[in-house]
Amino acid sequence: MSEPISLQRFHAVAEQLKLPMGLVVDELTIDTGSANAETDPFSLKLESPGAVVVRIGETNVRNYLETLKPGGLRDFSVSCREGMIFVKATARILLDVPVTAQCKLVIDDGERLNVELVEAQVVGGDAKRLVEGQINRVNPIFNVADMPIALILDSVAVNDGFVILHGRATL
Repeated sequence: MSEPISLQRFHAVAEQLKLPMGLVVDELTIDTGSANAETDPFSLKLESPGAVVVRIGETNVRNYLETLKPGGLRDFSVSCREGMIFVKATARILLDVPVTAQCKLVIDDGERLNVELVEAQVVGGDAKRLVEGQINRVNPIFNVADMPIALILDSVAVNDGFVILHGRATL
């Protein structure tokens, strides 16, 4: 076994990570202080947790929902702004009916990102029960267990077309 390689700083960016459940992460960035690396087999040991930023664009959220089709909903439109995710879709209830939902994102135990319904409307009334029944098929929308590195989620922001997660790498 060779001597470890000492790193003063480690910075890496991964783009377009397709997670096992189908969601595509636009970008994962990890930035650390000092670390030690082994070459055979390759491993990296951080001296302290590194900063992690995960960016998921509204287009990838829409594509994920289109693939999942929770409750038979289709034709999704997604907007990430003002701390919320705004979703428009079409439901088939005898006829095609437009459905809108306003959701917030909540970190569960530093490991999972869950969708919580704030409000839902269907033409002619409240669609909260219809949409709430489908949230479990979507949750968690992000799970650290699916990531190629060990990390802990600290915060989530939704703005300017992106869901942005901040956390710590614990390699």
